[in-house]
Amino acid sequence: MATITLQSSPPATVTSFVGDYLRACRDERRLTLTSVAAAVGISKVYLCLIEQGKRDVSPGRLREIGAAVGADLEVLKRKYRLEAARRASERWDQ
Repeated sequence: MATITLQSSPPATVTSFVGDYLRACRDERRLTLTSVAAAVGISKVYLCLIEQGKRDVSPGRLREIGAAVGADLEVLKRKYRLEAARRASERWDQ
């Protein structure tokens, strides 16, 4: 399994974090927005907005998109928890 690396500066919101992870998984597998959107049954524009963190995504739709891009949603949860803990620690240290 390939290691997915998110952007260098962590996203500010959960929505951005999810979008970055989905995009990284899609890019890692060299899938297009069009092919993933078609596989899931959503528009390419909507998928793009999800990846940009501009639209929320329901848990069911997240599972569908995750399956289409080969994303491990348990890894996503762990990464988010670690990032949230890191941010909380930084705020505490200030």
